[in-house]
Amino acid sequence: ILGDFNDIDKYLVDPESIFTNISDLKAIQDDYSHLTPTQREAIGRFLSHFREKDMRVSANLSSGRGRDVKGVFREIWDILFPLYKSFNALLESRGEAYEGAIYRRLAQKVREEPVADLMAEVFPHTSKFVFAGLNALNACEKAVLKKMKEAGIAEFCWDYCGPMIRDPHNRSSLFMEENLRIFPSALPSEAFYRGVPEVTVVSVPSSVGQVKLVSDILKGEKPDDCAVVLPDESLLMPLLNSIDPQIDRINVTMGYPLQASELHSLMKSLSVMQLHRRVRNGSCSFWYKPVQDVLANGIFRKATAGDSAVLKMIEELRAEPSYYIAAEKLAVTTFTSLIFSNLDLDSKGRGADVAVVYAKWQKEVVSAVAEKLAGNPEMALEIDLAKEYWNCVNRLEGIAKARGEEFNISLQSYISLLNSLLAGVAVPFNGEPLAGMQIMGPLETRALDFRNVVLLSCNEGVFPGRQSSNSFIPAELRRGFDLPTPDYRDAMWAYYFYRMISRAEKVWLVYDSRTEGVKSGEESRFIKQLNYHFNLKINWRVASAPLKPVSFETEIPKTQEDVDFLREHCVLSPSSLNEYISCPAKLYFSKVKGLRGDDEISENLDASNIGTIYHNVMRAIYMGMDELRCDRSFDKLEKGNLTVGVPVVTAEYLRECLGQKELIRHKIAFFICDLLRTDSVRGRNLVTAEIILEYVLKTLARDIELLESQGAGGFTIVGLEQPLRGRYGGFRFMGSADRIDSLDGVNLRMLDYKTGADEASILDVKDGNEEELAASVFDRNNPKRKDVKALLQFWLYDRMLRDSEIVRPYKGLIYNSMYSAPSMFKKGLGMYTMPEAFNDAMAAELDSLLAGLADVDTPFAKTDNEKTCQYCDFKTICGK
Repeated sequence: ILGDFNDIDKYLVDPESIFTNISDLKAIQDDYSHLTPTQREAIGRFLSHFREKDMRVSANLSSGRGRDVKGVFREIWDILFPLYKSFNALLESRGEAYEGAIYRRLAQKVREEPVADLMAEVFPHTSKFVFAGLNALNACEKAVLKKMKEAGIAEFCWDYCGPMIRDPHNRSSLFMEENLRIFPSALPSEAFYRGVPEVTVVSVPSSVGQVKLVSDILKGEKPDDCAVVLPDESLLMPLLNSIDPQIDRINVTMGYPLQASELHSLMKSLSVMQLHRRVRNGSCSFWYKPVQDVLANGIFRKATAGDSAVLKMIEELRAEPSYYIAAEKLAVTTFTSLIFSNLDLDSKGRGADVAVVYAKWQKEVVSAVAEKLAGNPEMALEIDLAKEYWNCVNRLEGIAKARGEEFNISLQSYISLLNSLLAGVAVPFNGEPLAGMQIMGPLETRALDFRNVVLLSCNEGVFPGRQSSNSFIPAELRRGFDLPTPDYRDAMWAYYFYRMISRAEKVWLVYDSRTEGVKSGEESRFIKQLNYHFNLKINWRVASAPLKPVSFETEIPKTQEDVDFLREHCVLSPSSLNEYISCPAKLYFSKVKGLRGDDEISENLDASNIGTIYHNVMRAIYMGMDELRCDRSFDKLEKGNLTVGVPVVTAEYLRECLGQKELIRHKIAFFICDLLRTDSVRGRNLVTAEIILEYVLKTLARDIELLESQGAGGFTIVGLEQPLRGRYGGFRFMGSADRIDSLDGVNLRMLDYKTGADEASILDVKDGNEEELAASVFDRNNPKRKDVKALLQFWLYDRMLRDSEIVRPYKGLIYNSMYSAPSMFKKGLGMYTMPEAFNDAMAAELDSLLAGLADVDTPFAKTDNEKTCQYCDFKTICGK
């Protein structure tokens, strides 16, 4: 609405007349008499979708009922003229005005008073004025300039030379022909025409990659004759960091937008942090994502550089990642205590006090940051940005204090208002405009000429930009009353472009050719105009960075020290053996070098998390009902020192557990919170928790079926998460069996819970293919090895179990059962034994594998299977 009022005043339009015409236009648009019956029926069906909603809106606007869409629109238009009058009256009573109102008053004043006298009041020592660099003039500007021309105190110099810019079919001539007619030029502009420039169009598949070409493009040219134009202001910093150091004189005549700065990113992260803070039992904690953004922010890092307490705090957070981080953990210095303050805004609700409290804290943060950066000459820009940010916050705080209860907003609304203020703020650079290479925005090029012009981001949608202003005034009326339309904007940008290149000798137009997201990768319409409209000979180039051949070692040499370290200090497991089979280099990084990936915070349970929680819940159930009821993490229990609360598990006990669905659900929720280090289960984790619950219930049901099918009164728990150890080929091995039990007191059953895609049927080893099956388990080139690798775990656990003291009371066989989620929901449990021939074949394969591991002449090879590398923790250092 303010934009419409501004345009109406600047173009001297009668507001009452145009707003009346809006109502008339709506009446015309609603008259469907010229349409066919079919068309009227189609429009009626379309409007019927909105009629009920619009009637509800109408009822909210006033007490009237049953009005149609036209009535809703009419109600809006009818208030615009009264709003225009009352708003201007209110501002006038305060001695205030917006830009358009000031323009209108000046235009009216020059009609009533001599313009020379008015100018003398403001410029007492100036007798003549020269206007240069103008293009699109509104009605108020024309009125003032006409009076100045008639008074003989103004001259006009129009930058309008060359056949391209003066082409009547080129939008760049839309305003200038009239300007020349009304205000004749004091200088013959064609005298400065240098001819058609040499144009080179460069396609670069990168945004930042464009700035990397600037130094190469301008190599050999005098810096004083060169201008680099940036329609995209965010490329300014990458450009300054990419310019050849030999170009020692650079002048930046454009502002750096505050919203593109690291300071703005820091304050934005702090806002997100406060919006997502949690208060439980008087203790405040922050969501980890904005906290990580704050800690990684360049401004924060510079402000805390060398602070050992902050470095220690960051290391502790990295070592123990948490979904929500307590404010006490972050408040290790006075500065971080301020940054991670608990503002206690929950009790404030909406109101002016929200803005006052939050603005006060923001000002303190910005002041503290500026104080930390003060004295560092490299931080001069950041300090200027901090001042501008402080001023914007101070404005909002002043409004909140002045309006009191009228300023009734939420924290989210305050942040939105502040972002609106910050959107137009830029900090100008200071430099020498008459020396060195010039870096500027498109608007800063007016009335300036350069022999060499490099225009970056010459993409459609960037230059010219997709700038559309919202308006209540339809395009038809805008054209009728000579108000600005999209055609005006296109004409302005066309003039800027053709004027920029009109007296250049060499022009480089660089654009980003990537097509991704909302970016089309399309070159600007101006490039197409030069090519198709003016048939200009263009040098087309595609920038490319030739990829150097990547050289890396396909294997890592093995030393005797590596083998000795593996034997003396490392414990192998089925998982590490599977690692070694799939990629020997992975075992080298994880065991020999002791490397591991950083713990990452996960908002949602991944596949391994689901398996962990499922295992823990089953473990708690078979430890007894007391363990199921308590909230205790198994990580805090000593390994191998578990008290089995249910030595004999009967069908009655299992049915009792099946009836405790809510208790099991609570236990699952506890383990999820403990694993993710959060205080509640939310989002998609609620769905995952129900899936885990179904796994647990199905497991209990299958155990009942097993007892009934075997005719057993119960099974004896021999071990839960039972540690197993062994030594083979000179290497130590260890594992942990999920559960070992016995149905008859003679035979043992070792079982494993699986939530992945493993099928229990792989344990059913048939006679006759033992050696072939064993070979497939140890064959890293076997494309189906993932389907059989679980056999290695069961076989190795069987072997360690046979070598342990646990089997002494049991004189029978060792059976294996896999509680696989895909299998359990399709069929009952199976109990399988490993044939002796298969045991012998597996032992031979293991001996061969371990012999290769102990052989220093067999290097740690890197896998050729890219799928193995895809999720490897070491892929960035491996080089593969």
